[in-house]
Amino acid sequence: MNIVGAFRVRNVPPDTPATTPVSIMHSLTALRLEHAHLLEDHGADRAALCQHELQPADAQAHKVDGRTTADALLQAIRAAEDCPMRAECTAALTEWDVGFLKALNIHSPLDCLVSLSSGKLIILHEQMSYTSEEAMQAQIT
Repeated sequence: MNIVGAFRVRNVPPDTPATTPVSIMHSLTALRLEHAHLLEDHGADRAALCQHELQPADAQAHKVDGRTTADALLQAIRAAEDCPMRAECTAALTEWDVGFLKALNIHSPLDCLVSLSSGKLIILHEQMSYTSEEAMQAQIT
């Protein structure tokens, strides 16, 4: 007998199910159930593993979103802090201008004559003349 013939003789399925012993059928059924449970557990473990692999990517995306939000909020805070400072500077400059004009005692633009000679601002108001330095001194006092 050759190898193929010996293999066929050993692996010939029984003619009827009654010729297969009951204990072998129970063992085969138990093995099939265990195999099904193992496949189910494997699928669940694989799904959990895939989910755990996605968590770092989600955390990284969340971190980037958080950093973007934080940067936008910091920029908004800086802009909000700059507004009062600019308003204070504008108010101080306006007060300085008002004080300067009060120091010059200018009633109307037609009452004074402004000339620029040798790099000094000279303001002639009716019969009084001021240089820019004198006007500043008048404002301080």
